[in-house]
Amino acid sequence: MKLIKIALRFATGFAGALLVVGGLSVIQGVLASRRDHVVAFPAPQGAELALRETRPVLARRVLARGPQFKNILDLVPAGDWLLALRLDGGLVGLNLRTGTIRDFSDVLARQRPYVKYEMMWRGQGQGEAFLGTIARKLIRLSVTSEGAVNITHAYARPIDTGYSLPMAGDNWLSNGYWRDGTTLMVGQLSGDRLTGHAVNGPVFPGLSPLVSLDAHWNSVAARPDGERMAQVYWYAPLVHIYDSSGGLVQSIAAPVSVTQRFTEHMVSGNARMQFLPQTTRCYVDVTAQSKRVLALFSGQQPLKSSGRIEGSQLQVLTWEGQFAAIVNLDSLVSRIAATPDGDLLWAARRGLDPEIVEYRLPGLPQ
Repeated sequence: MKLIKIALRFATGFAGALLVVGGLSVIQGVLASRRDHVVAFPAPQGAELALRETRPVLARRVLARGPQFKNILDLVPAGDWLLALRLDGGLVGLNLRTGTIRDFSDVLARQRPYVKYEMMWRGQGQGEAFLGTIARKLIRLSVTSEGAVNITHAYARPIDTGYSLPMAGDNWLSNGYWRDGTTLMVGQLSGDRLTGHAVNGPVFPGLSPLVSLDAHWNSVAARPDGERMAQVYWYAPLVHIYDSSGGLVQSIAAPVSVTQRFTEHMVSGNARMQFLPQTTRCYVDVTAQSKRVLALFSGQQPLKSSGRIEGSQLQVLTWEGQFAAIVNLDSLVSRIAATPDGDLLWAARRGLDPEIVEYRLPGLPQ
């Protein structure tokens, strides 16, 4: 009888402890869900000068349309071809000289084991492109004028990164979304292995690790000669210019005023970033030319756009970190690419009949 009483007392105490722990977890989740973050990014002094440089709306020319251009993740010029990587892992090419459309997905599908690539960026050679996944896989691809595509090299990365751009001086700069707020790493290739170390700190300091990871998403593009790289942030109106060794050349505030608001919610026991109605998506994409940076700015609220973030404001910057002009496109677009030199801009448009369109950017500052 005594043993039964002891057992009942233990069970009651254990259940009570579980109730307390469960209650604390619920309280923690409620508190996390109510933890709001408000960060003000005021327009810099002199912003009105940049705004006065706004160019009139530019009209597009449709180069191609159809379901093969649905859900484009990245656009990259490679020689005579404009390559488009799709969300489903497909790769399609548009010949800019002849207008030919060709599906290159089978080249990726023949890999063993199969890898579904999530991002693509321009290579340094004629007709070259890189494809990668955040899960440590990176390949170099080449395409001839006739449309022959080959995977010429594969690299391994010891850490999860985003885009890994080959720069001058045998350096590689890799962006990412790390828990400590790091958004850029500089590395070297050793054989087929890319190593790296962090070179900058967070834009949003003081966030918990996974919330910091979500808040620091960014996009990058390298100048064709590999001497400079531009980085734009999804949730901050900031542009960072780096040299080929990862040194910060300039940090530029966009000529807009944004008060960023977001909160947190619990996912599998971890706090993650959660949008509020006032959460603002800043940059959507960036592309680089020899003499300027072209950054696509959105200003949309993700909760109001069903996650389909696009932009129509093209911000033009010099590599010295000065805003040169703001160009208004005649339509919302989701991805952009440009000629290394010249005034051609290509963009992906969503919709029931997706399109690849071309804009001419005459008279922009060099």
